[in-house]
Amino acid sequence: MNIIGISTIIVDINGSIIIEPKGNSSLQSATRRVSRTKTLDGGVCITDSGYSYGDRTLDIRTNITKDIYDKIDNIFKNHALLYVSTNEGFFSAAIQSLNYDSGEAILSVLVKERLDL
Repeated sequence: MNIIGISTIIVDINGSIIIEPKGNSSLQSATRRVSRTKTLDGGVCITDSGYSYGDRTLDIRTNITKDIYDKIDNIFKNHALLYVSTNEGFFSAAIQSLNYDSGEAILSVLVKERLDL
């Protein structure tokens, strides 16, 4: 079973939850810091500055109750930085956006760094 733990860094009695992402969540997409510039001779110059966990965005979709959504909403509104634990690792992150409709929540989580390495 795939689960995600979210908790606040600063103590909050309602600041931790565990959710099960749906299959259409995007948890492992990644990009490299690559840019392409056209050159005067008609070619291109590609600059690769590597990979950073801080470039990742976790798009989490989950079916939850209104009570669990209210806990996530509290975290979203009152805490800038939080901890996120997935099967892949343990991260510091921030919730960029939160939507809830008909029992489904959609969270966009911006990863700051991976902490378990």
